[in-house]
Amino acid sequence: MRVVAANSLVPGAVLAKTIYNESGRVLLQQGVAFTPRIIDRLKGFDITYVYIEDGRTSDIIADSPLSEKTRMKAIHSIKQSFSTIHQSVLSDHRYVLEETGQ
Repeated sequence: MRVVAANSLVPGAVLAKTIYNESGRVLLQQGVAFTPRIIDRLKGFDITYVYIEDGRTSDIIADSPLSEKTRMKAIHSIKQSFSTIHQSVLSDHRYVLEETGQ
């Protein structure tokens, strides 16, 4: 298996590791062959890289300290936290503007 940038994917390549969304649901199951439509949809989900099967590197197994599912849940949680902070800052800013009459 080897990692490939989503921009470099070609139809017919086979997914080597399942892809999950930020809530941990499967977007694309391991073993699926990429089509132009699937490649476009991955880009729409902001997937930047994937693992594909490759005969030259079939003996290489990419282990990760976190499962892909856990990693995606963590990313989702971080995005939610930043969004909450951002909304709070905007709310505080609006309050200050209202108080100063601007």
